[in-house]
Amino acid sequence: MFQLMVSHNCGMTYVPDQEAETIEGLGPRMQQLDERMYRWYLEEDGEPTYERVCGIHAGLLAFIRSLPREEE
Repeated sequence: MFQLMVSHNCGMTYVPDQEAETIEGLGPRMQQLDERMYRWYLEEDGEPTYERVCGIHAGLLAFIRSLPREEE
């Protein structure tokens, strides 16, 4: 079971919004939230999953991945 967790306060807290058996079942709602620039993420069986992320998080993750890494 996938649960869509949404923040209404710029990422301070997240609350359950919808549930579905598949990610595709949440697709229309995720698109609607992206259009309104809400932050959201998915949980699968109570654990965060990063198969799909909101537009804001996708931009942040892309920026972080573009930063040079220090050699260990």
